[in-house]
Formats: sequence, C-alpha cells, structure tokens
Amino acid sequence: MFSTFVTKLFSDEQPTTTSKSTVHEGYKHILVTGNPYERGYSHGQQAKDKICTNIRQYSTSSSLPSKEICSHYVQKVYLPAIESLFPEGLEEMKGIADGACVMLDDIILLNARYDLSRVKYSPEASQKFVGECTSMAYVQDSEVGKVSDKVYVAQNWDMSPWLHDLDTIIILESHSTDADGTGQPSVIISLTEAGQLARSGLNSCGLGLCANSLWSTEDFSPHTPEYEGKSYLPFTLARRMFLECGNFAAGLKVLSTFPRHVSGNIMVGSHTGLAMDFELSPSAYFALHPTPLSIDSSAVLLTHANHFTGAYGNKDTYPGGSSLFRDVRLFSLLRNVKKHVVKSEPGLKPGLGITDLRMVFGDHAGFPRSLCEHADKGRQKYGAATSNTMTVASVIYDLSKLEIHVCKGNPCCGTWQTYSISR
Repeated sequence: MFSTFVTKLFSDEQPTTTSKSTVHEGYKHILVTGNPYERGYSHGQQAKDKICTNIRQYSTSSSLPSKEICSHYVQKVYLPAIESLFPEGLEEMKGIADGACVMLDDIILLNARYDLSRVKYSPEASQKFVGECTSMAYVQDSEVGKVSDKVYVAQNWDMSPWLHDLDTIIILESHSTDADGTGQPSVIISLTEAGQLARSGLNSCGLGLCANSLWSTEDFSPHTPEYEGKSYLPFTLARRMFLECGNFAAGLKVLSTFPRHVSGNIMVGSHTGLAMDFELSPSAYFALHPTPLSIDSSAVLLTHANHFTGAYGNKDTYPGGSSLFRDVRLFSLLRNVKKHVVKSEPGLKPGLGITDLRMVFGDHAGFPRSLCEHADKGRQKYGAATSNTMTVASVIYDLSKLEIHVCKGNPCCGTWQTYSISR
C-alpha cells in the first residue's frame, strides 16, 4: 500500500506526517486495484470529471488535427499496434472509457495526444511550439560493488497551464491482482493526465521513467501511400509498457523497439544503480549514459531537455530557445551542491538529497523560460514561441526507497507530497 506525506519546499530531508486536510493542495491521488479492465474502470469512475475536461480541451485544441482526422489515426494507425503489442493496456483503456462513460476512441486520443500533435504540423511548422520539460538521472554509490544508496529519476514537467489551472493531472497508483509470480511489478505509481495510463512513473521493481519532447526531420504523419497499412504505438503507452517490466533490460528492449512515427526522449533508471537516456527517432535510438560529477566522487549524473545531444543532432529541428541551456544549467547546479563528494566536508552527508533536487528545480535563470517555468511571460517581441507553457508539476522518483515526490505547479513555491511503495 501507499503512505502519504506533505512538506513545504526547503523543509527537512525527512518529511513528517500531516493531516489529510492538506492533501488537497496537490494533485488528486487515485488508487486502483484488480485486473487491467477493473483498474481502468476504477480510474474512469474516480477521475470522470477530469477525464471529460481533458477530452473537451484536446478535442477543441488547435494543436491537434480535426476530430475526423484524429478518429482515423486512432482506428487505423494506433489501435492495431495497441491490440498487437499491448493488449492489457487496451483492456485498461476500455475500462477507463466505461468508468468515465466516454468513448474508447477518446481515451486512446488522450494517450496519443503527443503523437497526434505532430500530425497537424510539419517539423518546420512545429518549431513555434517547442518547449517542455527538463529531466535528470542521478546515481550515488556508497562503495564499489555495492547496491547504490541513491538513484533518482526526476524532471520539471512543462505543459499548457490549463492542465494545472483546471486540475486535470492525477497521481495514479495501480495495484495489479493478476501477478503470476514471474517477477513483474505489482504496483505502479505514475504522474499523468487523467485518462492516460502513464506519463512518468515508478514501479515496485525499482524502475523509473521520465519523458521529454524531441523533434527531428524524420517525424512524419503516416497518411501517405508509403505508410498505408502500417501501425504505430503512442509514446505514452510505450512508457507504461516500460513500467510493466520487471527488469531494466526488458524495459530497454521495449523502448528501443516500439514502432513510432515521431521523436521523443525518455530518461530511465533502476534501483540497482543503472540510469541512461534514450533519444528516440522514428527509425533509431541513441543511448546516453551518466558522467561522474567529479574525480573524487562515485556519483554520476545525466540531464536532458528538448534537443538531441547525441549522434542524431544533425537531424534535430529544434530552432533554439530554453532547451539549449536548461539541461546544462541543471547539471551545473547539481554539481555545485558538492554534497555528492564521497569524502565530503565534516557534517555533510554524502550524496544529493531530495531537498537539494527540490531547490534546484526551482531555479529561475533565464526567467520566465527557466528550469522553473512560469505561465506569465510578459511582453515578448522577438524570438518567442507562440505556445504558452509552465511547469505544471515537478516530480522526483527515488528508485532506492521506492518513493515519488511531486509538487503541483512551480516547485519554487508549491507544496510537495510523497507517496511510497511498500517493499
């Protein structure tokens, strides 16, 4: 089961239990149990109003194609891949639809909204919408050859302010009752939009994941004769499939092989002390690995924003903007905390802590399009993206302790909540 704590930014490292009256300050926590359909049905019932709001918002959003085009892609492009590759996910989405009294197509649309947003716009036209998210992975080893003391996968999630203002994001805690003793996770906790199976998350096997947007010249809309009859899996469902895996290698296999027609970035980690980043294009993946924070430290760190940093950079269509400094800024701030040094100063506990990450994710260098991005951008004359985004949530997955720390809205001023999975 889960336990919940609420703390304010810059509080002590170990939060204290508070009354339930404070829980409303964060995003709604939804607990579901049973087989895939039962879990979905409970999700749909508990988050019905939020799901309907998300459907309404995306159905009228200028970032997605028309309702007719979305329906075509759901039925002809996404559904066949889901049926073939992730039937349990399809059952769960059917349950969500029934529980919320909406159409299955609408739930698939919510889970494919990232991919559908690329159908309407060419890579060049999409450049005015770029932005979204800064992620990281951190591993701290106490001694060589021993299990890592600290493994974090974390990010600031930047999206349209209405997700925050209309309160349509949820913390979905899913307990499976169909475990067959094969080592698969029995619990998954994810931060996601109501109606989605997962956006980022942590499972009871100690695997965690965060995601960022990427754009490349390979991204395409699969409606031409060349792609007729081919099916593709939405990124959101591939993330959930990773969280359904019981070990890191299996999860990496999912991410490197799932069929896709757009690019994206996924930061992953394991409680065993492994972490890496996947830059994904429609035809390839590029793996990035953490680097040591200093020569006298056993800590390693990896950060990422919204542009390709690996071998695929020559096909990146990111036009410039905050992504070009957010990942470097995050790395620099965490490196300069100095608590990662094994032979630390007297009184300093080795390794970065949750409070350190909370503080750094509230950084405002480059404001307002900073690590902690605010909705009010003021007057922008030149070089401004037409889309307006903000940090709708900051989330830290502690894979060693199986905890999720999440802040609703900007981490510089929000309230943090903690959920944990019992071992």
